[in-house]
Amino acid sequence: MKKYAILIMIALSLAPAFPSYAAAPKQYQSALLLDMGFEIQPITSYYSTKSVSKHGNHAYSFETTRPVTHDIRHYNFIIKSADILYQSEYSAKYVWSHKPQWIVGDPIEFRIDGDKIFLKKADGKELKTFIVKRVRVQPGPSAASEAAKE
Repeated sequence: MKKYAILIMIALSLAPAFPSYAAAPKQYQSALLLDMGFEIQPITSYYSTKSVSKHGNHAYSFETTRPVTHDIRHYNFIIKSADILYQSEYSAKYVWSHKPQWIVGDPIEFRIDGDKIFLKKADGKELKTFIVKRVRVQPGPSAASEAAKE
């Protein structure tokens, strides 16, 4: 019993020395969704079948079947933060891929991680998009400078 008490005391004394690995809450920025569009790209796949020779050895021959074509939607987003315009891209390759539900002109929350922008969806989940272009926004003339000119 004494041995367990000593082990517990050692563990409790060392606990503050190890950093907490709990994930910090994600910090989102507010922006405006200026534009959202998509283009459809047809992809054609050819499936092959293999057939074994009549003697059952491992000499395979491949026969190409008819082509199968499916469409991939590539979504483009233009997001305006306080001082930078971001253009990002997302490809909905699969049937179960997320179809964006945002409305152009509405505010949107996002975070940046390297060359990716994570857009926060209404359900709290994120949509990972890839940054295509960044453009610094020049601040427009303020109302005070306009009044000074007149």
